[in-house]
Amino acid sequence: MKQTSLALILAAATALGAPSVAQAGPPQLRGVSAEHALRVTCLRDDIIYFEFAAADAADAPAAPPTPMVAMTDWPGPTTIEPTDRSSFRTPAVQVSFDPASLALTILDLASVRPLELLTLRPLCLSPDGCEMSIRTQCDANAYGLGEQFDRPGESDGDWIGRVRKPGNAYGNGMEKFDGAWIGNAQFPILYALGDGFDNVALFIDDVHAERWDFRGQPWSFRTTGPRIAGYIITGPNLPDLRRDFMQIVGRPPVPPDEFFGLWVSEYGYESWDELEGVLQTLRQHDFPLDGFVLDLQWFGGITLHSEKSRMGRVAWDTERFPQPAHKLRELREKYNVGVIPIEESYISRGLPEHPTLAERGYLVRGRNGDSPLLLDEWWGVGGMLDWTSAAAADFWHDLKRQPLVEDGVFGHWIDLGEPENFHPWARYAAQGATGPDHAANANLYNFRWAESIARGYARHDVGRAPVILSRSGTCGIQRFGAAMWSGDIASRLSSLAAHLNVQMHMSLSGVDYFGADCGGFRRDRLDGDEDEMYTVWLAHAALLDFPLRPHTSNLENRYPTAPDRIGDLRSNLHNVRLRYALRPYLLELARRAATDGEPIAPPLVYYFQDDPAVRRMADQKMLGPRLMVVCAPWYGATVRDVYLPRGVWRDCYSGREYRSAGECIRDVPLRDAEGVFRLPLFERLDARLDGEAAIAR
Repeated sequence: MKQTSLALILAAATALGAPSVAQAGPPQLRGVSAEHALRVTCLRDDIIYFEFAAADAADAPAAPPTPMVAMTDWPGPTTIEPTDRSSFRTPAVQVSFDPASLALTILDLASVRPLELLTLRPLCLSPDGCEMSIRTQCDANAYGLGEQFDRPGESDGDWIGRVRKPGNAYGNGMEKFDGAWIGNAQFPILYALGDGFDNVALFIDDVHAERWDFRGQPWSFRTTGPRIAGYIITGPNLPDLRRDFMQIVGRPPVPPDEFFGLWVSEYGYESWDELEGVLQTLRQHDFPLDGFVLDLQWFGGITLHSEKSRMGRVAWDTERFPQPAHKLRELREKYNVGVIPIEESYISRGLPEHPTLAERGYLVRGRNGDSPLLLDEWWGVGGMLDWTSAAAADFWHDLKRQPLVEDGVFGHWIDLGEPENFHPWARYAAQGATGPDHAANANLYNFRWAESIARGYARHDVGRAPVILSRSGTCGIQRFGAAMWSGDIASRLSSLAAHLNVQMHMSLSGVDYFGADCGGFRRDRLDGDEDEMYTVWLAHAALLDFPLRPHTSNLENRYPTAPDRIGDLRSNLHNVRLRYALRPYLLELARRAATDGEPIAPPLVYYFQDDPAVRRMADQKMLGPRLMVVCAPWYGATVRDVYLPRGVWRDCYSGREYRSAGECIRDVPLRDAEGVFRLPLFERLDARLDGEAAIAR
């Protein structure tokens, strides 16, 4: 075997006994074995960066961070103590590696006992893919890693015993689930919890397709990328870990007040008249409303497998939607209602926009790298905008999206951005992590799209962050103002239950603004009574979805989505009004998310980490630190048991107070005396937050 070469690279200021290395920059630890190379950088007392690569890359410059990373300026540790040529200590952790295997071990020095937070061991590192094992004493529970549906009807459960798989060979994709199609979006942030407050987070800075296997110890991680690099985040508890992660990838801006209201949608409104008909009946039934979301009919619709399709026009069909600027102003001034139109990345070849983009080199290219990629799909025949080119993205924003902003649209619904349709041999303008191929750019495609919108808003001095609704994404997309929804979900309460589990992991993955097509997109996959399904789903969405957006496929006008037209009217009205009563509180939570990286709707484990009863629980959720939402995604339910973590709680409906040491209360009603369906809601009295007046109401 080739002899191992080791080097501990520390500035003079980091010598034993030196008070600080902040001025010298983050110190590094390096190792090279026969097959592998390791680079470790101490970014802060409690955050360590590492990179595993093939041995022949040992002397190459460190790989730059991916676009997921927002923070790149690190001060280094406050103090550091080299213990030998392959280890060092900070006030928080001891870092060491094995000279033979290069297995990297992080020990928690703040623990009352020696605690192995992580040992990462490279197993295979090659240009075609990499694998490492993950050993930890924090192996009781695992959370995060983004969006994956795999258990209809089940809300509870973490990743232990499961496999986190990519949505396709390249990562983000749509998957068949419970009779419909839902999203699978990679957010490579893992939280591992042990006993009590033992915990660690691992953020893999990689945009390739990944597979995490939690079936036994050690866990395993695989990527199709050529290296494994990331951040090991340590700290006293789960809130500290998530705040540090949000500092690395960026926090979301505060959305406008209207974002937290009711937004009604369907596939799709075919004219202003149809939209205004829904508006009028909602107002007649006293529903508060903040806007409508327009599907692809607003730009003229599509023609299947035809280059004459209007996909990619991103401009008003003025026959069905005449005088758009005037109408948007009228809706805003007369009804306080906004509009969010959809857009996609595909451009039909028969549109004049296609040759314009092709001539400029702004379309994703085919195998030879010269001519635009040509796709023949359900939306038409044409090409694909290359969001990885800043020039292309900025040109399109100025040409298409900025006029819509000036017309008065409230936000932007960006669809099919996994991307849904692609070719593996497509060529992109950006070099990605390894080159211009699809594998290196696929999981950043939706990210770059959202980034270009935020950049366009800044370039045109719009004066606020954009509101974006995206079907896919990855870590960091939230910093551009993007919310996400879970795809074309089935109108089944079993799908709603599974969505509640996904929401738990998305919250810890940094996505505070996440929701579903309320009532389900595929109503033809209904599994029970339609009215009950809708009312139960709306009750959950009113408390947990951001935005609150009923939506379904309704091309034949068979499936209403507005809450005055389906379900139990009184229950729907109660739950929508409850959403509006909570809006001041939600806005305060949004401000805390933007400034401190605090989650809006985390699982109970976030605030009650040392309570074993809540570790796998996702059918009860916190709404900020003050409110607990109790879910009930079932047909025919009239009561359910509720677990109260330790503390003082008040039933928001009855006013009854409970002093709990971690106890279950039985048969909490899901309907009031008049039969109105609403989810149990409990106020945590030993927590305080601005916005209390909203809760009191």
